[in-house]
Amino acid sequence: MSAKEAQDYGLIDGVIVNPLKALRPLEAAAEQQ
Repeated sequence: MSAKEAQDYGLIDGVIVNPLKALRPLEAAAEQQ
């Protein structure tokens, strides 16, 4: 795997994982209300 491929996969993983991490606090806040 080239460095560019690794960077592309990293960006793809970030797009997939970060929204999930961003939604978890929102879900927790919604459950508390």
